[in-house]
Amino acid sequence: MTAVSPTPAERARKAHVAILRALQEPGRQVAIATSMGVSESTVSRFKSEQLEQFCGLLAHLGLKVVNQEMQCFPPDQIQALLTLSKVHLASIERPDQLIWE
Repeated sequence: MTAVSPTPAERARKAHVAILRALQEPGRQVAIATSMGVSESTVSRFKSEQLEQFCGLLAHLGLKVVNQEMQCFPPDQIQALLTLSKVHLASIERPDQLIWE
C-alpha cells in the first residue's frame, strides 16, 4: 500500500512552517540579511509578504524544503534494496546465519 502524496497546498504549508521555524532562531534573521547583503527589514518584509506565496510556487514546481542534513534517494532504488533484503531475510532459519565474517 502506498502513502497518499500530499497536495501542493499541504507541501507549501509545511515548507512555510519549516522556514518560519528556522527564522525564529535567535540572530538568524540578522545573519541571513547580512549574508545576503540586504537589511533585516527586507528579510522581515519578505517573510511577512511573500514567503507563503513563494512556498506555494515551490510546491507547485514539485520542490520541497528540507533540512540540509537530509538526503534523497530514488524510490526505485529503495524498493530494490527492500526487495533484496526481504528475500535474504526470508531465507534465514537460524541465528548463526546472521553472523558476518
